[in-house]
Amino acid sequence: MSEVYTSYKSVNKNTFPIFRGLLFCADFNKELNGGTFVFTDLLEKTFGTVGKNVQKEETIFGKLTRLEDKEFEKNLMVYASDPIEARYVLTPHMMEVITGFQKKVDKTLRLGFHGKRMYISIEGVEGRFVPSMSKELGFDAVEQVYADFDFAREIIEEMNLNTRIWSKQ
Repeated sequence: MSEVYTSYKSVNKNTFPIFRGLLFCADFNKELNGGTFVFTDLLEKTFGTVGKNVQKEETIFGKLTRLEDKEFEKNLMVYASDPIEARYVLTPHMMEVITGFQKKVDKTLRLGFHGKRMYISIEGVEGRFVPSMSKELGFDAVEQVYADFDFAREIIEEMNLNTRIWSKQ
């Protein structure tokens, strides 16, 4: 888990931010054949029916995959190359964990499950690991860091990512 800031510098030396936030990466104990990607649903919230229709288009992430959890579907969208594999990855409990965390942080959340890796990014979260020396470190700051690590722990436990200790075989 790391705090990341990436940007693009154009030819005329202007800097354009790409991503600023937390990035979490973990090994899977099983290799996935395709990819499953979860995004905060900004299209439908922002553009309503037009956004919903745009979501139906196939993307580089795969096809829009609707899941059974209504609360999950209200705030998040899933693209997958294989809808059956997406349901294997996104169990009912996993969707509950993701939905709860997304509500708690109220930030743009992205998850990617591909090959033998899992990625989680939380955009707009910064300064969690570098406390300010000019102001008092309050309980809220500690609670935010705890929530981030607790979310990672829940994902690891739900996916049984800690069962393979000695090898990747």
